[in-house]
Amino acid sequence: MEKEICNCNSRVNSIFNEWEDYYKHQEKVNDNIYFKNMPVLVPYTDTGFIEKWYQCNKCGVKWRLVEPDLPFRGNWSKVSG
Repeated sequence: MEKEICNCNSRVNSIFNEWEDYYKHQEKVNDNIYFKNMPVLVPYTDTGFIEKWYQCNKCGVKWRLVEPDLPFRGNWSKVSG
């Protein structure tokens, strides 16, 4: 599969100030037709944070979304690409 140019790399790494921020971000990712859910290959940590991985169908970049568990504020970051 040849990679297409897209703007998913312009998405910045994020942490969430409150649960509402996390839920809004998760909703945007789930509503984006180019992101598909995929298995978590290497967890963020071994402490049991709930995590989902997504891959951009256009360019192949993989992202992780980790739920907040205060004081940890969650994470949206690029895994590969």
